[in-house]
Amino acid sequence: MSTTDLEILLNNTYDAMFLIDVENENTFQFKTVNEQFKYLTGLTTAGLQGGTPHDFLDKDTADFITSKLY
Repeated sequence: MSTTDLEILLNNTYDAMFLIDVENENTFQFKTVNEQFKYLTGLTTAGLQGGTPHDFLDKDTADFITSKLY
């Protein structure tokens, strides 16, 4: 999938979506998010880049997201 295809997919859905970089078995960092994610969370791509879910979301939500990785 090309970068353009990925951008089209991310920005033409009503679902909140994010792209991550997996660092190891237990950690990932946000790479980018779509407009719906920004709308629902009030967070921005620039503010999220390099951060983990636990940096920005409440503990229960962050734990839920990270538990779905594996």
